[in-house]
Amino acid sequence: MGKQPTESLRAGLSAIADLPGIIIIDEPAWDSATKCWAIHCRITASVPPDSPIPAVTGWYVLLDAHYPDGDISIYPAKVGGITQTFPHQNYNGVGKAQEPWRTGKLCTWTNIAPLRRKGYDVEPGEPERNLAWHLERAQEWLELASCNELAPPGDPFELPDPPNRNDCDVAKVAFCEGPSTLAQWQETADLCGTAEVRMLKPDSSIPAVIRFNAKRNRPPVEQEWRKAIGEDEAPPAIWIRTDSVPILPPWQLPATWGELRQACQSQVINLDALLRQAVGGRPIASTPLLIGFPIPDKIGGPNLRMHWLALRLPDNPAWQLPGFRNNEQGRWQAYKHIKICDIAALDWLPTENWHYDEVSVRGRLTADAARSSLLIIGAGALGSVLAEMLARAGVGEITVIDSDRIEAGNLVRHTLLASDIGRPKASTLAARLNAATLHASIAGIDAAFPPKNNVESAAKISACDVVIDTTGDDKAAAAMGNFQWGGTKTFISVSLGIHACRLFCFTARGPAFPNADFRDRLQPWLQLESSQYDVDDLPRDGPGCWHPRHPARIDDVWMMAAAAVRLIEQAVVNPPDAPVLAVFERQTDAAGNFVGIRDVSRDEMPR
Repeated sequence: MGKQPTESLRAGLSAIADLPGIIIIDEPAWDSATKCWAIHCRITASVPPDSPIPAVTGWYVLLDAHYPDGDISIYPAKVGGITQTFPHQNYNGVGKAQEPWRTGKLCTWTNIAPLRRKGYDVEPGEPERNLAWHLERAQEWLELASCNELAPPGDPFELPDPPNRNDCDVAKVAFCEGPSTLAQWQETADLCGTAEVRMLKPDSSIPAVIRFNAKRNRPPVEQEWRKAIGEDEAPPAIWIRTDSVPILPPWQLPATWGELRQACQSQVINLDALLRQAVGGRPIASTPLLIGFPIPDKIGGPNLRMHWLALRLPDNPAWQLPGFRNNEQGRWQAYKHIKICDIAALDWLPTENWHYDEVSVRGRLTADAARSSLLIIGAGALGSVLAEMLARAGVGEITVIDSDRIEAGNLVRHTLLASDIGRPKASTLAARLNAATLHASIAGIDAAFPPKNNVESAAKISACDVVIDTTGDDKAAAAMGNFQWGGTKTFISVSLGIHACRLFCFTARGPAFPNADFRDRLQPWLQLESSQYDVDDLPRDGPGCWHPRHPARIDDVWMMAAAAVRLIEQAVVNPPDAPVLAVFERQTDAAGNFVGIRDVSRDEMPR
């Protein structure tokens, strides 16, 4: 016997019988290729007489084997299904020969579904309701599509799904477009040119566009990278501009060169003329063609940035072809009629905008905090974690200073690697963070603070807006108090108590670090810790009395560092009028179970 439907699937199918306009044609069939149940159905929708969609259409629903868990996908049937591509639908191609459905999967989920927690969503999770809910939404989709109401004004703008693209086989083409580059594009009349490209890393081969060059004597459009990007220069790409997304109605990206010519012509753009002008007589070897157009955030809203699609241009022959003249015009005609003829398929490449505003939407500091230039004194466990959190959260410029080298014992709570043992902490940490971020520029100074006889390092330190001490060292605090900063700074001293049970965060603003005030405020808390812990019994990672180490587990260090980031952001955005010491303490219940951390700055200190 073959695979049998589960009770949950049977319950879902039974609920369909009461839905008007939805009919199950065949019993569920197990598809071994997709590892899903395939259900052939017919949907009747209320559509206008002149609708591009028939009133009755055929569909296939693919259900996960563990329904109602897993995915539900609804595809047009090859027989009796729609053939166009609409908004909120994958490219509706013919698909695989052995499958009775096309590729145009509908979007029947809500905009909360990508969070992958049904508790956030209105989608029902019960087997008796889940399948019916998706089919009813498919029916509603058809009715909206028939009236051209799938993308109303105010909805988030979306791009059409590219055909003939395999994201697994090619790297993204990255660009960096924002509002200011859109203004530059709006000022230039050029519709084609070449783009300078750098490879982000040799081992990953991600091409990143650095600038778009236009005609001679025209300024290039520089991409808004916040630091030097890329390592190896790549052959230039070719670019053309269109007024809007080049589509075939309703919402289909072209699949062939002929369809692309048709989409451009609908915008009164001669694709061949632009290509010939941009390509000229240069050889082409898997060169990307970038197609750019302005896009808004919301449908019907103002355009906010340029977006680029990319496809791979076929190689052009470097020799004369029979029947074509051996000159620039002949070579172009040969390329046009042989390599990019109307029936030739387009080879779409994935693209992505890596502008700071785009890649930081998952979580970033406030704009004022991100614009600050930070100096972090100390690249130990706390300093390395804070530097990483601040760099990834959006701070664009960080300088780290430390004279130590990474040791094996550091690895239990440091962000550096075993392969970094013996290397200077500051410069190695800077290299790691520069490699980890697209828009943060991190510099490392391998010296104690303050650097002696190094004018360049002293100037770099003085240029920072915010000074963060993470050393937990009285000598470093004294050095901060004696250093000539050359202007008003926001000073922040962040340190951890024994076992990282407490976080001490001192903030002040002025032309000098108020070391005496800092010491007076911190001293009672250190005395309290001395009375609560046996400081004569500290852990050691070497023999003898000269190797005591500060005890703190990595989870406690990171937890307190995360709290410190909040305090740092607050101090940067709203510097204190007078010095202040914040103290956070790890909290446990009567049984010793962790229950959180709490601000104890104003609590009466136990005697």
